[in-house]
Order: sequence, then structure tokens, then C-alpha cells
Amino acid sequence: MLQELGELLIVAGALTGLFAAWLSWGQSPLPTAAQQQASQRIKQAFRAGTWVPSGAIALIRIPALGAGWQYPVYEGTGSLLEGYPMVGQNG
Repeated sequence: MLQELGELLIVAGALTGLFAAWLSWGQSPLPTAAQQQASQRIKQAFRAGTWVPSGAIALIRIPALGAGWQYPVYEGTGSLLEGYPMVGQNG
């Protein structure tokens, strides 16, 4: 009985360790190559004063996560607010 409990705890600990590793390395906050290219296109459009085709309204940068950490910010939330007025609209 005690041996089975020990084996179960070892397996549970190993699974917890694997889950923690997946959270650390499997879900990296670093931007992918596609996101970096999109950020570059957005920066160029903002500098030129032109409309950004993807609909991005800003780039968010969080220096604590690294110098290269930046993601586009898009207006709206998609279908969750369909039919509700957005900021600045009457309703």
C-alpha cells in the first residue's frame, strides 16, 4: 500500500514538473517570426502616416519582458460585442 502511494506521488511530481516546463518553454512570450514581420509592417505604416491594413491601432511594448517584446493592438473584441456601441459611438 505504501509503495503504491509512493509510486503515485513520484508520477504526480513528474507530471507536475513536465507541466511547469511546458508553461515555461512551450508558451513563450517571445514574438514569432510572423508577429515580428507584422510589427515591422505596422511600424512602417505608422511612420508613413498611412492606414494599417490589418486594423492595428498601436504596438504594445513591455520592456520588462525584453527589448524585442512587442505585439500589435487591434481595435475591438470581435463577435463578443456585436451590436454594442464601441468607444466614441452613440448608444
